[in-house]
Amino acid sequence: MVQYRASKVASYQAIIDFVQEHKPSFDVTTFHPSWVYGRNPVQEPRDNLSGSCGALVLTLLSPERPINGQFLGVHVDDVAAAHVKALGESTRGFQSFLLSAPRRSWEEVNAFVRHEYPSVAWRLIPEDWMNYAVDSSKAEKELGLKFKSMEDQVRDTVDQQLEFGKLPVQSVL
Repeated sequence: MVQYRASKVASYQAIIDFVQEHKPSFDVTTFHPSWVYGRNPVQEPRDNLSGSCGALVLTLLSPERPINGQFLGVHVDDVAAAHVKALGESTRGFQSFLLSAPRRSWEEVNAFVRHEYPSVAWRLIPEDWMNYAVDSSKAEKELGLKFKSMEDQVRDTVDQQLEFGKLPVQSVL
């Protein structure tokens, strides 16, 4: 994860350097999403569960400390909408947008999945071990985004995995 995060910082710095050096005649927009959840249109059944969705599913099924110290996510549909909206006239020059719904706790996620999916053999999700927020108000204001909730993000991720038969289901009496 350290190398992954470092690559994100390095690529963003390269964009900043490019814009400053070349002063392009075209607009440059960057998006910086938190963990991206929801239906993955390229995931094949029983294969290729990775990335943010894979980390979420592993967190929900494992008693280990989650990779992400709190639930801070953005729905894949919101990331797509941000890209489309940035093509409009209001996004000019060099713009960067943070994309994230408000922070939620693992305790809230745990309560949601246990209520919404009582037949899945969930593990107890460990407590949060991080507490920070992301200010995505610029994306909300300038792109007109209203981010989907944690419930939508988790529901769409879990529903897809249930359809693929990737979650352990237990009988509920």
